[in-house]
Amino acid sequence: MAEDLPRIRRAPIPHDAVIVVRGQPADPAEARFLAEDFRDRFPGWGRWGVSAFYARGEIEIDDLASTRLRRFRFVRVYRIADLVETGFESCRRSERLT
Repeated sequence: MAEDLPRIRRAPIPHDAVIVVRGQPADPAEARFLAEDFRDRFPGWGRWGVSAFYARGEIEIDDLASTRLRRFRFVRVYRIADLVETGFESCRRSERLT
């Protein structure tokens, strides 16, 4: 049974953070699949989404890539400030970013 809404924490994402997303760089089919899967999991929210992690430096990125994201051949890294500037919204769920 899917949850209707994602669990969101109200603490802000640090402005100097980077976002770490699993998957092949620049693969629109994969990005669309992840966004559709998110929308299907949380139908009451009515938004597209991609789950990601945030990190505050190379050590945290390496740690995520070698532990929680180790089964993925690629991860993508984006500066949160750049994403927010272009209109993306960040919703924090523990150390994961949605």
